[in-house]
Amino acid sequence: MIRRSAPKKTLRYRLHLLTPQSGAWLVETKKLFNHSAEWYFGVFEAYPDFLNLKSNEVVPTIEKKTHRTKHNPRPKIAPPAEIDALPAYVRRAAIMAALGSAKSFFSNLNQWKDQKEKFEEKARKKKKKLVFRVRPPVPPRVWNRNPSFYQGLYKNFTGKNVMLKLWTGSNWAWVKFGITGREVPDGWSVGSPQAINRNGHWYLHVPIQKDEYEVPKKVEEQRKEKEILICAVDLNIGRNFACCTIQNSDGTILATLYIRGAEALYGRRKRELGRVAVRRSQTGILQPDVQDNQYLWRHIRAMGEYEAHRISRRIVDFAVLHEASVIVFEHLGHFQPHKGKYSVRGNEKRSYWLRGKIVQFSKYKAWNEGKITCRVNPAGTSRFCYWDGTKLVRFTPGQLIVGYTEGAPMVYCPTCHHLENADRHSTRNIGHRFFSPPKPSPKWDGVRPSAHERKLGKRVDVARPTTERGKARTGWHRPARLSPPTVSLVEATPL
Repeated sequence: MIRRSAPKKTLRYRLHLLTPQSGAWLVETKKLFNHSAEWYFGVFEAYPDFLNLKSNEVVPTIEKKTHRTKHNPRPKIAPPAEIDALPAYVRRAAIMAALGSAKSFFSNLNQWKDQKEKFEEKARKKKKKLVFRVRPPVPPRVWNRNPSFYQGLYKNFTGKNVMLKLWTGSNWAWVKFGITGREVPDGWSVGSPQAINRNGHWYLHVPIQKDEYEVPKKVEEQRKEKEILICAVDLNIGRNFACCTIQNSDGTILATLYIRGAEALYGRRKRELGRVAVRRSQTGILQPDVQDNQYLWRHIRAMGEYEAHRISRRIVDFAVLHEASVIVFEHLGHFQPHKGKYSVRGNEKRSYWLRGKIVQFSKYKAWNEGKITCRVNPAGTSRFCYWDGTKLVRFTPGQLIVGYTEGAPMVYCPTCHHLENADRHSTRNIGHRFFSPPKPSPKWDGVRPSAHERKLGKRVDVARPTTERGKARTGWHRPARLSPPTVSLVEATPL
């Protein structure tokens, strides 16, 4: 039995029709499947008590009430002849499709009723005649579900061929198709596929799930372990996409990985955005609700998706190689692009979006490998020294070591004289933030003055949290670490 937490994903195969009638038979099968699902949805609509049954009791109960058998020649709900003659697994697939739609419909209907009651109650309190104008949900008007092929409806599934049981209009027959797509990886089992028509082509979506899988421990539990290894990741939009370091619990860096290519992607994307701007200026008028320059926008999105998958895969593979159990990112939030040309602003905005996609894709990739991801507060990770908390000097080699230049590759601490790559040093603070998270501020337990008391000018003493300035914002405190290695500035930064 495969647990719900086991990793799952879907492989898509292109179906190649080996006979000219195969496409028409797929269409007939889909029509019959949707007709059956619509009829069973009517059963749930007429008898909503069936929705309160357990998930493993719904199908047997519906079959006893609607299916004619030798021992049940007159069911309570008589189905049409074409539905009564369905194969068992086709009937069960249609029941499950109708069950999902019925649960969704009744859930939305109950929410609408609750919303209407609250609105009417609020109108009664205000003694006003208000009209509730939100329309109620309606059952599906058109059924366009994709047929599922349960066990017994498909066989001989290989990397090149598959046989599906289809409705030809008069009987059920096994039909052979050629398929092209990715191979099923070792250690993964195949689920029930679905036939999907997209842009005139038929595809077979095959869900797969991992057989043997151990759920990783929660972050709070792993943080307490002494022999834990983490992969701290600093995401950027400059020269490097990311800098990853493997660290143990005392902050020692065991391995480092730089993922480059950000400048090349920035240039390619800026060129495409410039083309969009030029074509828009030549057109002069944009139609509402119509996407302009579809090919260019599709190319821009594809570049971002590709890089997000590539970078997230390299991060997860790096963590798996060094047996790190947790991948730690920064919780990067609301970044706004700088003012400038359309291509510059759009490029910078999509660079921020790319970082979010990298975290999103890394999350499920890491879960498939038995790893877990988390995010920490990013405040001060690139501006304060890991060793003593002093403000860092950030500079470019060959320039004066003064001030803080954003995006510069090197940092220097004027107190402990530590010199290091800026991205690598940020991963130190990210790892320290994971092992020593800042303590939450005490909750406010005071009493707010009422409107009447505020009007009279009455003062109420409120107990507010008192924390040292800066520590509550950054969450930084000096770690008990070894002294940093001494580095000669003359050797490290040639002038």
